[in-house]
Amino acid sequence: MSRKDILQEINRLIEEDGGALGIHDLAGLKAFLGEDSNKRLEVYDRIEELGSILIMGQGMW
Repeated sequence: MSRKDILQEINRLIEEDGGALGIHDLAGLKAFLGEDSNKRLEVYDRIEELGSILIMGQGMW
C-alpha cells in the first residue's frame, strides 16, 4: 500500500464509523490517535495499525 492508499483507507474507516474528519498527513493522524474520544471508536485499532504501517513501512508487517 502506498502512503496515499493508507490515508484513503484511514479516511474510509473514519467515514464508515460516522466521522467527518479527513486525515491528510502524519500530523493529522497523530492528532487523531492522540485524541482520547477517538480511542472509543470501533475502527481505532485498525487506524492505529495503518498508522504504524505508514510510519514504519510495509516491510515491518
